[in-house]
Amino acid sequence: MLRAHLLGRYVVNSIGSGVPTQVALRSTLTTWAFVKYSFSGDARDPGAAGRESPYWHRHHLSVLQRASLEHGIGSNFATRQQHTSRGGKPPSTTPACRIHTLGRQKKWNDALQIFKSIEEPTALEARALLATMAYNHQPRHAMFALRQLRNTGAVASHDYQLIIHAYAKELPLEALELLHQMEREGFGWTHRACSTVLQAFGKAGRLSAALQLIDVMEQRNCNPSDGIKLDVRSWNVLLNAIGRAGQVTEMMAWYREMLKSGGLQPDTVLMTTLLDNAGKAGELGIAEGIWREMRDRQLAPDVKAYNALITCYATARQPDKAEQVIAEMCQSAAVKPDAIALTSCVPLNMLMDVCYNLMQAYINDERLDDADRVIGRMRAAGADPISGTWTTIICAADAVGDIKKVDRLYRDALLSKAINPYRPELSNAIKDAAGNTLPVGTVMDLHWLDRATGQAAIRHELRVRWKAAGSLRRGKPLYIITGQGGGLLIAAVSDTLKSQGIQHVLPAAQPGRIYCTFQ
Repeated sequence: MLRAHLLGRYVVNSIGSGVPTQVALRSTLTTWAFVKYSFSGDARDPGAAGRESPYWHRHHLSVLQRASLEHGIGSNFATRQQHTSRGGKPPSTTPACRIHTLGRQKKWNDALQIFKSIEEPTALEARALLATMAYNHQPRHAMFALRQLRNTGAVASHDYQLIIHAYAKELPLEALELLHQMEREGFGWTHRACSTVLQAFGKAGRLSAALQLIDVMEQRNCNPSDGIKLDVRSWNVLLNAIGRAGQVTEMMAWYREMLKSGGLQPDTVLMTTLLDNAGKAGELGIAEGIWREMRDRQLAPDVKAYNALITCYATARQPDKAEQVIAEMCQSAAVKPDAIALTSCVPLNMLMDVCYNLMQAYINDERLDDADRVIGRMRAAGADPISGTWTTIICAADAVGDIKKVDRLYRDALLSKAINPYRPELSNAIKDAAGNTLPVGTVMDLHWLDRATGQAAIRHELRVRWKAAGSLRRGKPLYIITGQGGGLLIAAVSDTLKSQGIQHVLPAAQPGRIYCTFQ
């Protein structure tokens, strides 16, 4: 009971609902089922609802039966008769198969048109449409398919599993009502249908409703945990949920519990999950212990694992150790760390994260020059920093009052096109509050930038205008779009303009805009 109580607390924390952490689920197995089905792939695959394992051997099935089984369509005598009466077309060319194919391609509207073109739809085709709409989360059209299926008199319990799946993503309460409707029409609750509703409540943060449903399920002897065997993937989901809640000690306790039960052994993915959560929580000692255990278990760290450890040292303000991790990572690929050829050992899509975390480590340790050099290392490795990387180091330089470095970093970002606030397509389309078109000018859109970067952008524009003596740009109006936000960016930009003696107007009827005129 204590295990169930603790696990219930962690599920509550991972979901983030307002239910007190003292709420305990009714049994350990039921709780495990809630966690497993809330994150399982089956709940996201509507075809799985109709792919119950048949009691007959697959080789005994006809071609039509095999097609029906593969596409999640229940086969019955009436369906086969109606299909054959149409001339016995091969299953791959039947309307039902075309509907399924379009559904898998996310072309559910085309599938709907094919269905509507059929004069007398069979149960096979109606069920194909139902599975398609469930897969694409189209509850209204899924209900239309279910009504069509009722007209054929061939509704089965797995059809309700599909319609419940269609509603669960956006309308969990309606999915619960369909579960009750399923019972009113004479079908018993199934594990998959109940688990789909539980998943919907979990993602919507409705843990109280989920607990009430579990109570009813237990009263009806419909235990969702029947037949569930926890694997490493299921444990990884739970441990990650606990870790995200910041309860690293409890996460490690449950990890030890996993090792004791069932003889399961962790893989690199699970160890990376532990490492990432420990690092983000600032538990460097635990993170280093996890790293040593990975080596003891001879689990080769991948790039994600290395990056997770780098994040740990970044959080702990230990950039030198982060550098050692990068060196180790490069050495494992026979690349010298001082060669800066990170692309030889790190995929380009991960290189950005690795370098960003290293830069953040230097920033946290107040070593701004070293953080600045990481930008150069990224470029040398062939990875141009994105806007978020630039704004992070620009803000760090602004925080220590190094305006010269701020302006240089902004200029580099502008030249690399990672940051580009200019909107030339709007230069002759700016209008005042009365709808009158204003004179052609330079338009800068700063609403997506932070205060420090926005001010740097204005200083750069003014500097360019002063240097362009006699040019048309120097005398053109400057139209600045700041967005309304909290007003901090507007105030910062206005202060910068005032400090340079630039006349500007903040029109009351057009909040989030600044108009500047130059003589």
